[in-house]
Amino acid sequence: MTLGRRAEFDTWETVDGETCCVKLFELRMSAQVHILTADHDDQIVRSLTHSADGFILVYSITDKRSFDAASRVHEAIHKIRNNSDTPSVLVGNKGEAFTEREVHVSDGTDLAFDIGTAFYETSTRMDMEKVRSIFHDVIRQVRCVRLRSRCQEQSCNKVRGFIHRLSLRSKRKSLKRQSTG
Repeated sequence: MTLGRRAEFDTWETVDGETCCVKLFELRMSAQVHILTADHDDQIVRSLTHSADGFILVYSITDKRSFDAASRVHEAIHKIRNNSDTPSVLVGNKGEAFTEREVHVSDGTDLAFDIGTAFYETSTRMDMEKVRSIFHDVIRQVRCVRLRSRCQEQSCNKVRGFIHRLSLRSKRKSLKRQSTG
């Protein structure tokens, strides 16, 4: 995989009354994304993929190859993380383009459905409010995944505690029977 320009950006954003830090790592990958190998760029992608909380997969509606690459990048993320519960959205960009569209809205919605992500189509030049709402969507997904994870841990801990209490009760009852018997 060949990485193009990499950009890093961070900002603080308030979503639903909670402030969070948003760090954006923009990786422009070639359209020839096939599988990850062991070269330097792939190590960067693996590192960022493991440490990222959410993903925004952007393709150009005027470039079918970028659409296909977005699909392959999603597959690579899924393979690296080995987790289907990864917050992500698929975004068709260049909604302001007056040139001929190569990727139709139905293609984007179909891919988003297939890979289990939200789908948006926008223009990053013309509609910054929609772009902000896309970031907020990913932030909400990340929070949901984290909350679900915490709830599962708490549920497991509650169940373990309940089982532990039940086992102590049964031990006490058997000890009482032994001492009275």
